[in-house]
Amino acid sequence: MVDLEKRARLREALTRLVNGVMTNDQFGDQARSWESADRAVQTIGEFFVELCTDDREYRFTGPDALEADNQEVAARCCLFLQTDREYEWPEAPTTFMHAAAGGSAVFLLLPLGVVLLVAAFVLRDVGLALGGIACLGLSGLLFWCWRRREATREWQAYWASGERENWPFLHRADYGQALKGIAQGGPVNGKEPMRSQ
Repeated sequence: MVDLEKRARLREALTRLVNGVMTNDQFGDQARSWESADRAVQTIGEFFVELCTDDREYRFTGPDALEADNQEVAARCCLFLQTDREYEWPEAPTTFMHAAAGGSAVFLLLPLGVVLLVAAFVLRDVGLALGGIACLGLSGLLFWCWRRREATREWQAYWASGERENWPFLHRADYGQALKGIAQGGPVNGKEPMRSQ
């Protein structure tokens, strides 16, 4: 299913986000406005909402500007959202367990390990020191697992189903066709291209 109205809404919000007009929190707050059964809208929207999730509000400018590879992904996503092309990638593997491992490592075990080591130093307690070292070690292990989440068999099979460097397009030829349509100012898959605001 292709939902051109919701694609246009997401594309406008994504353009504003990447250009620093909108904050990461404002982008996340607008997610309901582009909710759709269109898999392209769902997947691209979720990718950028996750990218924007942080404990502080900021704009993608200055030191917080998007890295070059994410800028390229955003440009391809905006281009894809201008097409009436179906999203052809399979369902992405679930990341819940990896996210839970990463969150536990950073927000639970790491602080607990530090607190236990400080307490061990102050109270001169070997048991607390061993507990702190164990928490830090487990934190490192869980963080390592989180960092390697895309090395799993499921993720390797997912990325093998298309050309990763062209995501959200499945193939380079599809990406090239959409680029050609925009460059010529003509239709993209039968539709007139949208202009950036």
